[in-house]
Amino acid sequence: MVTFMNKDYLYGKAIALWGIDAQVWVFIEEFGELLQSFGHIKRRRPTNLIEELADVQIMLDQLIFYYFDGRDVTKLYEDCYVELMGIDDQVWSFVTSVGNLLHSLRRGITPNIEMDLINTRLILETLVVYFGKDSVNDVVDQKLKRLEQIIRSFHE
Repeated sequence: MVTFMNKDYLYGKAIALWGIDAQVWVFIEEFGELLQSFGHIKRRRPTNLIEELADVQIMLDQLIFYYFDGRDVTKLYEDCYVELMGIDDQVWSFVTSVGNLLHSLRRGITPNIEMDLINTRLILETLVVYFGKDSVNDVVDQKLKRLEQIIRSFHE
């Protein structure tokens, strides 16, 4: 796991540097790329699914950090693994959850945003476990190290 800068510190710096609106749009972009990877799997085409899962996890965790004011909410989803009835059902649940989250973000309804963030993170966690948690975590760590380098370059 991450042994360099604290994730929360990186998330706070990224949001301060680019703004929450920009980070929401990056989340949307990364979510679209993840959906494309799921489509590639269904058509048995090569995909970089692990990298896309890592990107969505990082961006979703940034939004959770921002909307929960840095409070640690990992316990809310780490202890709640959902039994996978079928990966297709989980992908559709994830798509629906992200749709609800984006609707709440657009409307600015904070209680809904918090609930939708946790629901989306829970479903993402089941997908990460299904496709390989260690692999996704390795990519997340690599990407956070790169984010740290980018943030430091703005302060030099």
